[in-house]
Amino acid sequence: MIKKYLELYKLLLRQNIKMKLEFRTDFYISSLALIIVNVFSCFSTLILFSQTKKIGDFDKNQIFFLYALYLIIISPQ
Repeated sequence: MIKKYLELYKLLLRQNIKMKLEFRTDFYISSLALIIVNVFSCFSTLILFSQTKKIGDFDKNQIFFLYALYLIIISPQ
């Protein structure tokens, strides 16, 4: 059952990349911008947690885990 969904996800991801590669320059610029945004987001989180150990009940590792999960969820877009 899971294998079926993974194959479907792989197919949709491949089609999404083909669609975005139709305009190569736009694809490369948006990919670079996405990488820069993610690097600065991680960097700002590190700066924030250099000043404090926890925010509410969350520590640095939990925040990075939630951020990675968020990136996985929005990746097919």
